[in-house]
Amino acid sequence: PSEMVASPISGDIYVFDDFAIRHVNVATGSVSTIRNSAHLSYAAAITPDGKTLYWNNWNDNAGAMYRMQFESGAWSSPTRLPGDLGSTQWRQMIGASISHSGDVMYYIKRDTDSEIRSFSFRNFTYETLFTATGGDSGPQSLNLAHDTCLSADGNTLYITEGMADGRLKALNLSTGQLSEVASGFDFTWTGCCTISEGGTLAKVGDKNRIRE
Repeated sequence: PSEMVASPISGDIYVFDDFAIRHVNVATGSVSTIRNSAHLSYAAAITPDGKTLYWNNWNDNAGAMYRMQFESGAWSSPTRLPGDLGSTQWRQMIGASISHSGDVMYYIKRDTDSEIRSFSFRNFTYETLFTATGGDSGPQSLNLAHDTCLSADGNTLYITEGMADGRLKALNLSTGQLSEVASGFDFTWTGCCTISEGGTLAKVGDKNRIRE
């Protein structure tokens, strides 16, 4: 699987499994396919009410965005949204998080100097919030950033970056200031992050372990 997101309401997981979207019922362990022909995605998000699923087409140079909505007990067919994520380079957009209001998606344009961007589901435009400098070191570096997760108050976007010398950084969405939270991770094969239910811990995928 390239990406997965969990419903904030049911806790069920939606998995982007190659070009299929699968639904995992966490209570029963059953797996069903809700869409056989979708897209390979590394930037997916589900709204706080659990009723709208967004994802990017990783194989589209411009970063096309799609949406499915849960209506009358079933998921709708995918709809391609206006606008795009703003890339002219193939396979760069990854690591999405959605705002608590459900109308903005934060994501990474991955590079040696990565960018943090937002995409508005109201006007279907993207904005660059932060552009890293310094390559693989320095206070403003986001070297090969992996994933994002949003704080409980919605004001801070946490970002994993680096490889064997991985770091967790925090972007203040009000001021645009980047700071380092923790270091010493190995993100060679992972780099996923999520915020605990209480909002006090960041859980990070560190190679073969989960760290808090």
